[in-house]
Amino acid sequence: MRVMVVGAGPAGARVLRQLAKNERLEVIVVDPRERPRAVEEGLIEAVDVLEPVTPLNLEHIVAQVEPDIVLL
Repeated sequence: MRVMVVGAGPAGARVLRQLAKNERLEVIVVDPRERPRAVEEGLIEAVDVLEPVTPLNLEHIVAQVEPDIVLL
């Protein structure tokens, strides 16, 4: 299953910590910052999509990433 996580700050880092328990998931992280908390804590190596997510570009990013589920 392909999961798109929007945001890798404090809340996103908690979500990513839980998702890491299931190695069958492919997690794609979207965040406008290169070094959000999840990167600083070593939960992920890097952000996959460096873009802010807004109502205007959400559909474009989802089409690009093609996730099965989006977690905001």
